[in-house]
Amino acid sequence: MFLSKCSNGVYYLFYHDELGKRRAVSTRHRLKVDAVKFLQSFKRSEHERKTKLQRVSLSEFRTAYLDHSKSVHTAKTVDSNRTALLEFERFLGDVPLHRVGVRDIELFLAHKKEQASEWTARKYFIALASAFETATRWGNIPHNPFRSEAKDT
Repeated sequence: MFLSKCSNGVYYLFYHDELGKRRAVSTRHRLKVDAVKFLQSFKRSEHERKTKLQRVSLSEFRTAYLDHSKSVHTAKTVDSNRTALLEFERFLGDVPLHRVGVRDIELFLAHKKEQASEWTARKYFIALASAFETATRWGNIPHNPFRSEAKDT
C-alpha cells in the first residue's frame, strides 16, 4: 500500500485487494499531510471490512447453500446446484471461498467444455454464479467473481 502524486497534483492510494489485483483510490487531496490521514483512515476501514467478512471454505458454503436452496428452489434445481458445487469443489479443492478468482473460474469452465460440452459448462456457470451471489449477500465474500470478468463461456 502506497501513496503517489499524479500529474493532476492529487494523491492516489495504491493497494492490492484480496485477489492480489492492484487497485487505486483517489485521496482527493493535494497536500501530503491530508493524503497520509486518508491512508490511515483507509487502513482502519479496510481492516474492519475484512474482519466483518465471514471466512468459510467452499465445502462449508456448499452445505449451507444447499440447505438454503432446498427451501427456495425446486428439487431439480437443488440437484443441479449440488452437482455444480461438487464439481467446482472437486476441481479446486476445499479452498476458502474468498480465494476463488476469475482465473479459477475460467480454468474450471474450460475444463468442463473439454470434458463434457459447452452446454454443461454454461449450466455450471449459471448455478455457480447464483450461488456466489448468495455468498456475497451473506457476507462471505466482498464481490461475486462470476459477475466480474468471467462472463463469456
